[in-house]
Amino acid sequence: DAPPAAAARTVLVGARALDDGEADVLDSSPVTMLAADALADPAALADAVAATGADAVYVHVDLDVLDPATITGVLEPVPFGAQPAQVVAAIGRLRERMPLVGASVAGFAPASRDAAVEDLGTILRLLGALA
Repeated sequence: DAPPAAAARTVLVGARALDDGEADVLDSSPVTMLAADALADPAALADAVAATGADAVYVHVDLDVLDPATITGVLEPVPFGAQPAQVVAAIGRLRERMPLVGASVAGFAPASRDAAVEDLGTILRLLGALA
């Protein structure tokens, strides 16, 4: 069976903590990779997705893509991630170019109930961009 999304139509943004095996697989795959700082240009994501030939998009946001200075409740905080406003703007630009057929958000792991509340505004902005 074919995967739901072919690697050639997949864009991975902001991956910063790849193990050697993951890096090897990605190096030899047709997955398009964008660094987190590429999102400084709101059109970068939409351009990369359009270049795959996609005419609709499913967006998965793993909260680890965000810089840990902007969100604390993530599974694997790695410095130099994307800024929430940049992710929101990039999703908005992408949705202007093609329909969103589905979305998911993952990786929220707050240390406490209070910590969860601190991150809620950021998560709601991301959900708003996807809604």
